[in-house]
Amino acid sequence: MLRYAKHWHDYVSALLNLRFCLELDLASSYSKEVREHTNAII
Repeated sequence: MLRYAKHWHDYVSALLNLRFCLELDLASSYSKEVREHTNAII
């Protein structure tokens, strides 16, 4: 049971890490697009 709980915890933390990385990736690409857009306007 303990081993199963540890495995579940690793799974959840991996999911959270993945979501965090995806959000960082989205935020960086979004800010890059906004920067390019504002540069085009200027």
